[in-house]
Amino acid sequence: MSEELADSSEYRHGNMVFFDLLGMVMVAYPARVGTIINYMTAMATFLYLFKKCSHPSNVGGRYIKELAYATAVVILSWLVTLLTVLIIALVVSLTGRSMFWYNDFYTCIFMYGSAATGTMVLIHTLAKNLYYGVSSVCVLVVHGSVVCSSALARNC
Repeated sequence: MSEELADSSEYRHGNMVFFDLLGMVMVAYPARVGTIINYMTAMATFLYLFKKCSHPSNVGGRYIKELAYATAVVILSWLVTLLTVLIIALVVSLTGRSMFWYNDFYTCIFMYGSAATGTMVLIHTLAKNLYYGVSSVCVLVVHGSVVCSSALARNC
């Protein structure tokens, strides 16, 4: 056990934040310092996004559009995943076996975790295919061979 956790009475800074850094070092600081770090990180993020969005010509507008699209896809995937898990829970409840997984944790992980992961992957794959397209583009290389790549479809 760490010294900070064993005798926390000598740290009279109010609420403390403790975390482990790669299993090697224990970091402890007051919660108010953590609040300041969080605000500084949020400000740095917004400054970075403002700088990216205020580029001249059409670069900034395109970045805002892509950022809004990505945010919408993430929120949509969360909502569809929640809906999928709730439908699975409803089906399990309607079959009268609502707590059958209570004694076996791995059944719960398989039943809800795999459905949630699969739904997230499905939504992100569909969004990627709709946004970038799935057509392939063939590019003539200098040596005369033809290379086809679906990653180049959006850039042409």
